[in-house]
Amino acid sequence: MNWIAWDPRSYGGALLGGAAGFLLFGRLVQHGWSAPSVVGLLMGLGCALVTRERSSMRGIVLAIGAAWISAAAQVYYQPPAGTEGMLAGLMQFHSTLGGSVLLGHLGSMLAAFLLGRCSFRRDAKQRLAGA
Repeated sequence: MNWIAWDPRSYGGALLGGAAGFLLFGRLVQHGWSAPSVVGLLMGLGCALVTRERSSMRGIVLAIGAAWISAAAQVYYQPPAGTEGMLAGLMQFHSTLGGSVLLGHLGSMLAAFLLGRCSFRRDAKQRLAGA
């Protein structure tokens, strides 16, 4: 049973989009912008461009992945005060979540979910969980 719509093409596109979002987040931080939502947006776009079917479960998996990648990007490019290293930064990530930062990460998850569950192909069929 393939309930998470496993397809190397779909998840490969999502990973490439997530990596591009990670790098774009870093460039935006250099210019004074903190926009974690670009991670989920590019991750969802990367998946939706190459996938051949629609799947809500895949959208959920991508939303979770976008949360982790955008958190890692923020810790890497904007480390919390008093932390050294990626693991220590991730352990203190919650202390950096103000109102607008939290909304940015939720936007990242929402974009990854909405784009990751669809396909830009007209002939894409819907995959149902358990079918």
